Amino acid sequence: MLEQQRPKKHYGRNIGIGCFVVALVVIVIIAIIATSASGGKSYNPLSAQATQAGADNATASAELTAVGNAPTTQATQAQATQAPTVALKWTTTQTFSGNGTKKTAIFTVPNDWKILWKCDPSSSFGGQYNVIVGVTGSDGSSIDPAAINTICKAGNTGDSTEEHQSGQVYLDIESEGSWTIVVQTLQ
Repeated sequence: MLEQQRPKKHYGRNIGIGCFVVALVVIVIIAIIATSASGGKSYNPLSAQATQAGADNATASAELTAVGNAPTTQATQAQATQAPTVALKWTTTQTFSGNGTKKTAIFTVPNDWKILWKCDPSSSFGGQYNVIVGVTGSDGSSIDPAAINTICKAGNTGDSTEEHQSGQVYLDIESEGSWTIVVQTLQ
């Protein structure tokens, strides 16, 4: 009697197919995790290249347009980025008038300000007198003790001086006659 041959089992092939299925499942799981992590967007290298090519074409097109319209484009860009310029002008912020020696109230000044002075020679016996104006800090410190130091007389009845310190100050005015002091700042 002939023995019936049993079919040979191919365990090697089954193991290979099993490994392939496991690898495929792992790849699918990794792809799902990656898609979830990127907010549901998957990476497609072909669409990325197409997107980059489109961006490059748009950039090249914009550059060609800009070259063809260089003066207009530059002028438009300059207008868009520059704020309208407003010319600053000297504006009176304080006015003090008096006769003789006085101290003003404390006031605040920026880094750049002016002191303008006027006097009247006829306000003093003899037709001339000293006008001295010192700038003093609110704490009593001397900032510019002789910002103005002049003799009021015919032909010398007013002028100005520019100061370059900021803070709270007062003016210490010494005079034997009448005077008007004006403080101006750029605004």
